[in-house]
Amino acid sequence: MIGAVEPDALLGALVADVPSRADVLDDLAIDYAVGGERSVADAAGAIGVPVADLVAAIAEHDGAVARAADWSRVPPTRIVDQLDREHTTYLAQLYLPAQASLERIALQHVADEPHLAALLDRLSALEAVLVAHFDGEEHGLFAACRALDSERADAEQEALACVAALGDDHRVIAAELRALVEGAAEVTLERGADPSWDATAGALSELERAFRRHAHCESYILPRSIALANAAALG
Repeated sequence: MIGAVEPDALLGALVADVPSRADVLDDLAIDYAVGGERSVADAAGAIGVPVADLVAAIAEHDGAVARAADWSRVPPTRIVDQLDREHTTYLAQLYLPAQASLERIALQHVADEPHLAALLDRLSALEAVLVAHFDGEEHGLFAACRALDSERADAEQEALACVAALGDDHRVIAAELRALVEGAAEVTLERGADPSWDATAGALSELERAFRRHAHCESYILPRSIALANAAALG
């Protein structure tokens, strides 16, 4: 049975305990990855809702969940293999289509909506940041996690140090994605002018949502998995 949620519970741990709680927080645009050290009460205050309402929303979700998946019990090597695959998916299926759609709309409507050009520039600049981040993960964190199967005494410490080092990248990328979503909300392009605009704005929101889940896994679920794997190896 899933335990009750208290107002002082931390968001990152709550989602690590029950990963599908991310659906509730995503729908409310609450960050549980970079903002995972905030409490439920703090998050409720930030979005201007009573803390009791947020607790109730999470409790309603929990009541419909038969059993919470404990992804931290998945071996670290399998988690990083999945994260590695997500890099390609993230760029090819989420980022690049959103960029192409925004570029087309900006070229057609920039005279009426100059804000689109700045939005496109910001999204295009993010590509290099994402590629560098993913490359760093593949050669740093993922390599360190795969070394956990070796007999190196410092393998766990190295892997956890890599997790901690990713924090700054996560904060920068999350802030850029939030700025893009907020920027898209400021575009006043009339729906009739380009019917695809809503889908493009939605794609930017999906980018943010996908990265939030990716960053949460690396910051909260993977460290638990690393610790469990190390305990099993020592036991």
